[in-house]
Amino acid sequence: MNRLAQASENKLHKHANYRADIDGLRALAIIPVVIFHAFPNILPGGFIGVDIFFVISGFLISTIIFRELRQENFSFLGFYARRVRRLFPALSLVLASTLIFGWFALDADEYKMLGKHIAAGVGFVQNLILWRETGYFDISSELKPLLHLWSLAIEEQFYLLFPPLVWFAWRLRLNLLSLVLVIAISSLAINLFSVRSYPIETFYFPHTRFWELMAGAILAYVASKPLSIAQQTDIGESLASPINEITRNRWIFSCIGLMLIVISTFVFDKNHHYPGWRAILPVLGAVLIIYAGQNSWINRYLLGNRLVIFIGLISYPLYLWHWPLLSFARIIEIEELSASLRIVLIGISFIFAALTYILIEKPIRSASFQKFWTIALVIIMLCIGAIGMLAYERELTSKLGGKVQAVKEWEERHPIYENNCAKLFPKWNDKNDSFKCAFLDQGKPEISVIGDSHARRIFIGISHFLSEEFNIALFANGCSMPFYDTSVGILKKYRTSEYPYTRANEINRALDFSINDPSVKLLVLTTAACWNNIVDIKNLDEKDPTRIVESKMRLTFDRLTQSGKQVIFVLDNPILDFDPKSCVSRPFRINSSKAICKMKRETFEKQRVQYFQIVNRVLPDYPKIKVFDVSSKLCDAEYCYSVIDNLLMYHDSSHLSDDGSKYIGQFIVPLIKESIIENK
Repeated sequence: MNRLAQASENKLHKHANYRADIDGLRALAIIPVVIFHAFPNILPGGFIGVDIFFVISGFLISTIIFRELRQENFSFLGFYARRVRRLFPALSLVLASTLIFGWFALDADEYKMLGKHIAAGVGFVQNLILWRETGYFDISSELKPLLHLWSLAIEEQFYLLFPPLVWFAWRLRLNLLSLVLVIAISSLAINLFSVRSYPIETFYFPHTRFWELMAGAILAYVASKPLSIAQQTDIGESLASPINEITRNRWIFSCIGLMLIVISTFVFDKNHHYPGWRAILPVLGAVLIIYAGQNSWINRYLLGNRLVIFIGLISYPLYLWHWPLLSFARIIEIEELSASLRIVLIGISFIFAALTYILIEKPIRSASFQKFWTIALVIIMLCIGAIGMLAYERELTSKLGGKVQAVKEWEERHPIYENNCAKLFPKWNDKNDSFKCAFLDQGKPEISVIGDSHARRIFIGISHFLSEEFNIALFANGCSMPFYDTSVGILKKYRTSEYPYTRANEINRALDFSINDPSVKLLVLTTAACWNNIVDIKNLDEKDPTRIVESKMRLTFDRLTQSGKQVIFVLDNPILDFDPKSCVSRPFRINSSKAICKMKRETFEKQRVQYFQIVNRVLPDYPKIKVFDVSSKLCDAEYCYSVIDNLLMYHDSSHLSDDGSKYIGQFIVPLIKESIIENK
């Protein structure tokens, strides 16, 4: 009987402390986010809505923790069980729906990446995964249906770290306000000092975002009675006051807060360093609105409006639903979505969010057998995460992936021996992370493939056919030519840096090894002719890229021919002027005529005119060097194709796919065998 009475009292207490205006503030947070994702030009700073959510979460969670500590009924199990019942119902539904829909709509490569993000979403580490992949505002972010889970990950990381820290401080009789202030100031300082030098890390890392949640925690402390068992500091006593105390000037705080939020949504944009100092504006705005209390005019009549409150109540499922719908549509339709389609998708997001809240969230939160639902939700989430990991690790093939084979990294499915590089070359690749050194088999190689990232694709193609006969070595440096003393970089930035020297020296060492080691019979050289600030490390004052390339090409060819090695010089594949995945037939596509699978030959010829002028001047002087032109197998007189024999030749607009590598490999292999026989 006592338990029932206590439960009833707690329920009444929670109802009495309910802040309808905070649900209204949630609406003020979610609407800019949705508009920004659908129409970024209308609200270029709409992404600040996430900062408002952080403040709200910090305030509400800290209020619960502080109150329960004061009442001596705080329980970690109870706290995290409530978090599970609050977050998992909608999240598990969206993740499961994304996994199922992705199986129909994505190719094998995309589905594999989705599986990775599903697992990261379940583990609440999506922010860390995205940090390693790309920036939030990059174009590629539009093609990640679970990009938005980064913010949920930060909140969960806060939930995992903050309660134990506060509980421990409470047990030690430490002043909680001082603790929260130290965390907030430290996090804000790191954010301010890091945002320019490390913009992606500052955007995604929890320790550069916790100050926003701490702003809510400080407000929660100020809104409650002093909580420290020990003597409170003067600042704690002076700040502490009930949040619902109505003073004459509270309405001014809500006006200023609303103004700061509105200004932020229109003035900031994705080109600004963010969060940085700019995030202080929406955070302060949210703090002022909450501090103003539900009886101030804006809180009562604007944020307290029934429609606004309802949007706030569905804000969490709305946040979860809207981005996957927009992202999947962008993937399926290939190009920018029409305004009408984006409006329809937003409307569907609201419908899905309302249904999720009414049919799933509310019933579970108010249902009996709360322990059962907590355990069931945890099991469901773990199962979804396990399926995501299987899709990523075991490459569960999507339905679309079975129709047109997308790229799969050959290296992930075949053993390669990178440790051979360390054995043969001490301290190999100790500074240059972009360099790839790998051997097809153990021992010394008979064939060396040297070049840039495109050389890796040639390596895959010829290894597919020659792995039983020869050991093949790969020496590939991103955006580097396979010529002596040649590197890339911004001259002013790298003039006194080791960067261009490191990149060039790696290629130099690969060429020297291949020339001097008698086991190497043949070299395959290839490059995408990357003209981004070509650097001659022997003469940094030379700025003419054509002169650098021609002189270094001749230097390299001279040394190779003098060594007596056989050489095949590969002229690179065309760089497509469209996304090759656009030619993949996808279900649900509204306009199938958008699919593009070929590029005009004249476009390709313009791409390589400068490079070919050099090649045509140099190669006639080296008749022993054999030439293979990749474009001869991908282009005819009119067009260059991304699909041949119903196989996707490209992984992206520049690099060959797994199938494309093998397709080209079959034509290079006879030339390789012929050359090796001649060398004998």
